[in-house]
Amino acid sequence: MAKKRVVLDTNIFISAYIFPGSTVSELFERIIAGDFVLGVSEDIILEFTRVIMHKFKLSAGMAREYTDMIRTNAVIVKPAGRVSIIKDPSDNRIIECVAEFKADYIISGGRHLLDLKKYKKTKIIPPAAFARLFF
Repeated sequence: MAKKRVVLDTNIFISAYIFPGSTVSELFERIIAGDFVLGVSEDIILEFTRVIMHKFKLSAGMAREYTDMIRTNAVIVKPAGRVSIIKDPSDNRIIECVAEFKADYIISGGRHLLDLKKYKKTKIIPPAAFARLFF
């Protein structure tokens, strides 16, 4: 059986970092272990870096250490173009990544993405629902 291909919303990366031992932290650990294939774009990494440094006051060095871990454990994709499906531009960057990566799931805690439920063949679910399916 092929490994599930996932794209994580920025809020999931942040939660995985801020809340060790949580479901999202376990998800990231399982990605590192190779249980799932993570797709990410530079736009998603830049958004994560911006939020974690400004809102959570993480140092540039710590942010770089974490983003290096993301890059090491992900397939970096370059979206073919921009989409404007959701009002929040950062959510559109997630959709762009999914379109290029052909993910099975978007894992998000954000209402705008979750309200979509699906983008083409990609299901959009919260981390707890993903954990119930695959942990």
